[in-house]
Amino acid sequence: MISPFNEESLQPASYDLFIGEVMLPPRTSAEPVRYINLKEVKSLPLQTAEFAHVKTREVLKLPSNICGHIGIKSSLTRKGVIGFFGIQVDPGYEGSIFVSLLNVGPRPVELKQDETYITIEFEKLGKPAKREYIGPYQKQYAFPEPIRKYMEEAGTSSLYNMKQTIEALEDMYRNLQDLLGIEREIRVVSVEEAENLIMEYLKDHKVMYPSDIADELGIDLKIVIQAIESLKKKGRVSEI
Repeated sequence: MISPFNEESLQPASYDLFIGEVMLPPRTSAEPVRYINLKEVKSLPLQTAEFAHVKTREVLKLPSNICGHIGIKSSLTRKGVIGFFGIQVDPGYEGSIFVSLLNVGPRPVELKQDETYITIEFEKLGKPAKREYIGPYQKQYAFPEPIRKYMEEAGTSSLYNMKQTIEALEDMYRNLQDLLGIEREIRVVSVEEAENLIMEYLKDHKVMYPSDIADELGIDLKIVIQAIESLKKKGRVSEI
């Protein structure tokens, strides 16, 4: 009924599924839809405000007396990832499971090839279904064509695109402040808060001088230096 079957994925009331492939929308109008196999990249960050379709590594084949109910695991929801999926998997369905994800959390969430993120509960019917599933997604092992076409032809900005645009505008505003000699407001944060902000910042930026980090984040340079020294001692960063 599940292939490949992994005994460690068997839970008291459900079975956990791995993500095999991820489909991401274009980030610009010039880019194609992106297909990422997690086995090849090992880990993929789902950025804040980024939307993705995912396909399970496993293939299911349900008998006529079993239906399934899908959900995403709390390891994702606690980080702000929302899952979108059908109400149930009908008796007789055969194929991969497809789920849509949206990260509404404050940070990127890593999708790793060796962790399970989707769970399915099986329910035994009182008697076999008179009519098994025969819909358009039967024996669907790749992303369905309607979803692929929609992603390719959407032609609109995603939340992630909007976030990137806003960040670019903020950079332009900071540069304009520098040109006009306008002093920026310094954020009051603790060293621990600064550590988290710096780690988040370094995910999307090359290694920079502490003064550049302080300028970009709007944090007092002394706090930035203290935070960096603390991060070095903890082994979270090397030289900056």
